[in-house]
Amino acid sequence: MESAKGTNGSVASGHEVDTYLDTRQAARYLDVKSSLLRDLRSRGGGPRFTRIGRLVRYRRDWLDDYAESRSATNTAQARLRPLASTNSDRS
Repeated sequence: MESAKGTNGSVASGHEVDTYLDTRQAARYLDVKSSLLRDLRSRGGGPRFTRIGRLVRYRRDWLDDYAESRSATNTAQARLRPLASTNSDRS
């Protein structure tokens, strides 16, 4: 099936429309800073993304999946899941 690219950056395939967001748009969607997404891309542990040439793009459903995976019912659970694995000097 052929895909058609719209002027808003969406790719239509049949009845399905996947919108790709750049880093700034994805950060706004998640209500975080763009620098956090850039750091998470570098360190790992952030939302899934794709590269199209030099461009980094996120799909809304990937951002939703990431946000859902970060959900917790209390602060103790939230502390058990750091944003990304880092080599820290904490003891």
